[in-house]
Order: sequence, then structure tokens, then C-alpha cells
Amino acid sequence: MLSLLAIIVPLALLDSLNPITIAVHVYLLGTPEPKTRTTTFVMGVFLAYFFGGLLLALGLGSILEYVGNFSERTLRLIEATVGLGLLGFGWYMRGGNSKKEEPAHPTSMSPLSSFWLGFAVTASDLPTAIPYIAAIERMLQANLSSVALVGTVALYNFVYLIPLVALFVIYFLLGKRAVAVLQKVTAFITRWSPIVLVVFCVVAGVLLVADSIAFAFGKPIF
Repeated sequence: MLSLLAIIVPLALLDSLNPITIAVHVYLLGTPEPKTRTTTFVMGVFLAYFFGGLLLALGLGSILEYVGNFSERTLRLIEATVGLGLLGFGWYMRGGNSKKEEPAHPTSMSPLSSFWLGFAVTASDLPTAIPYIAAIERMLQANLSSVALVGTVALYNFVYLIPLVALFVIYFLLGKRAVAVLQKVTAFITRWSPIVLVVFCVVAGVLLVADSIAFAFGKPIF
């Protein structure tokens, strides 16, 4: 379990550097009386990602069960395909295409609007949540019980919330003075998080393709 967590936690930290989610969170912190709005926004983020993760786990679990009877050679071909897919995604992302759009702001600033904003922003990111998908695949490969799987997905999501909670704490320690600082933090994350994701995709893709090639020569890496 410790070896699994050693993979899951870093992936969740990488995934948590989501510039859109952080930018909207900082925006809400800069509005009048932000405590309730940011709390409900974070709740929306958590619930969307948690239940989205469980749905991903069910889908990936069905796929893994289906391919479980395939030969080792076929599985290695699938591994190579996934690796090439990650390399292709990294190439697509190299210009920062995925998360450069301006975050949407709610027309109504009610707590319910903030909740659904967090839910919608997060749910829209699920199809491109590469670290999350990789983490869930690792969880399924570990053959966890249903309870352990749900608990591990929940742990991933709590780690995912760390930047939002940290920004929340900084704001309430410094007050309005924190807004300018938080905006600079958001700009920094917006600039560098796509690069980090590209590096992750390229490294993971190269390793998977290299492992499948090494298997063909009888010396698999993993």
C-alpha cells in the first residue's frame, strides 16, 4: 500500500496545479464575503472529481477485466499504444492548448452558484485529467477492495484540494492584502503547469514505449 501511495500522492499533487480551478478560486476570494462562496466552490470541486474518479475506476476496471485474458504480447501492444497516445497528447499540449482559456465567472454570486461552478469546471477537466487516470489505473492494478479503492480515490481528492485550501488559509491570514499575491501565484501556475504536464506525458510515454520494445527483446523494464 505504501508503494501505491508513493505513486498516487505525487500524481495528485501534479494534478492539483490546475490553473483554471485555482484562478476561479482566487477570483472568488477577491469578492465581498468570500468565505461561504469559496467553501461551496471547493465542495463542488471535490464532489465532481471524487464521483468522476469512481466512474473512471468502474470504466477502467471493466476494460482491464476484459483484456485480462489477452496474451502478454497483446497487452504490451496496448501499452505501446497508450505510450504513443501520451506522447501525442504531450505534443498537442506543448503550446499550452489545454488550459489557457479564461475561467468563467458566475453571474450570480450565491453559494449555490459557486458550488455548481466548482462542479462544472472540474467535471469539464475530467477527460484530460491524465494524472488522475494514471493514478486510478495504478489503484486498479493493485487489486484493492471496494472500500480501499473508494478510500484511495478520496485520499487523492483530498491531496488535490491542498492548493485551494492553502490559498484559502493565506487569504484569511493576510486579508485583502493577499489578493495581489494570490493573483501572482495563479499567473505562475498558469504559466508552468502545462509545461509540467507535458514533461509528465513525455516521460511516461517514453517509458511505456521503451518497456514494450524491451519486452520484444525479452528484457522488459517493468
